[in-house]
Amino acid sequence: MEHLRAVIGDALAALAKRVLALIPDEWIVMADHFHFIFLLDNSSSDAMKFSVGEAVRSIKARTTRCMHLAGFRDYRWQPNYYDRIIRDEKELNKFRAYIQTNPLADALKKGGVDG
Repeated sequence: MEHLRAVIGDALAALAKRVLALIPDEWIVMADHFHFIFLLDNSSSDAMKFSVGEAVRSIKARTTRCMHLAGFRDYRWQPNYYDRIIRDEKELNKFRAYIQTNPLADALKKGGVDG
């Protein structure tokens, strides 16, 4: 799992370097999924030169390639994804909090944390 975290972190950073309008914000890798928030810099000249689908495909392709090269030949992504446009600071903070607390919530759901 640590290798996957590093690979996804690298993929997010590489995408942000390629598409300057994307600014990585919060992200977390879970056992069976991951969450991430990109902020969009509307002042950047490439702000409208990509789609969410292209961004997700880029992350999935780079991550899959790196995981396969590292010997994880069975590594696969789910074919779909869920996206959401965050419209204001209140909503952004809500999603940041969700991402930050997702590991604890997942552990509690699975009975892995004493309450």
